[in-house]
This record gives sequence, C-alpha cells and structure tokens, in this order.
Amino acid sequence: MDKKQENRYWTKLEEFEPEVNDALQNSEKSTTRMNRRTFLELLTLSFAATSCAKFRKPVQKIVPLLNKPEYHAPGTSLWYASTCGGCPAACGTLVKVRDGRPIKLEGNPDHPLNQGGLCAIGQASLLGVYDSQRLKQPMKKGQPVDWQTIDAEI
Repeated sequence: MDKKQENRYWTKLEEFEPEVNDALQNSEKSTTRMNRRTFLELLTLSFAATSCAKFRKPVQKIVPLLNKPEYHAPGTSLWYASTCGGCPAACGTLVKVRDGRPIKLEGNPDHPLNQGGLCAIGQASLLGVYDSQRLKQPMKKGQPVDWQTIDAEI
C-alpha cells in the first residue's frame, strides 16, 4: 500500500480502457432503434388509447326538461289533443301528460265524431303503454321480423 494510485483522467473515448470501450460499443449495437414502422405502430396505439378514453356515458339529469317552457313546471300535468288508436273510428281524445308520460285519456268535446265521449277500449288503451308484454317490434305469423322486411312486403 505504499504506492498511491494515480488518478487518470480521460478526455476522449479512445483513452478508456479497452474493456470499457468494447462494452460501450456493444451496448450501442444492442439498443433498439425506432424505425418508421415502430413509430407508426406506437402512434396508432396512442391514438386508439386516447380516443377510447374520451367515450363516456352522457350525464343524466333528474329534471326531464333542461330548457323548460314558461308554461310548464316539472311535476305539473298538461293536456294535449290526440286521436285514439283503440279502434278504426279514431275518436278525438285529450291526453293528460305528466313529465312526458300519458296518465289519463278523456274524450275531446270539440271533436265532431265522438263529441266528448270515449269508449271503454279508448279508456283502456292507456294501459297498453305501460304493459310489460307489449309488442316492441313487428311480428309475422308469430315470429319477430325486422322493419325492412315488413316495409318491403307492404
């Protein structure tokens, strides 16, 4: 331990010890270089990830009308004139609607056909709106059919 180790400083890579120089050259060869294909793959992946992250369910509001008309307050009922679809006569009706849902049917006194009266079929047709077993798509001979097929046949 009599000899003191001299500090050798280097200024160029060539002045390194040969083992270190060889190790540095091998590490440069082993690093992966990004080519055009790898760059496009990463770009596509990042675009897909950011676009998927933007999909969210819309915010649902408790109040059904965001821009409510002046004449309507939430929870109050309004009357609309319509026609009954219970039979081929198509009698005139007044429909009581609360928050967008029909709750009562009455005969329209200003309609020339029924003059304010509404038969039992018309009164009961409101129940079909809330029936859990009602038809939600067209049927042909008891089998569900899509709308395009029915339109083509008619």
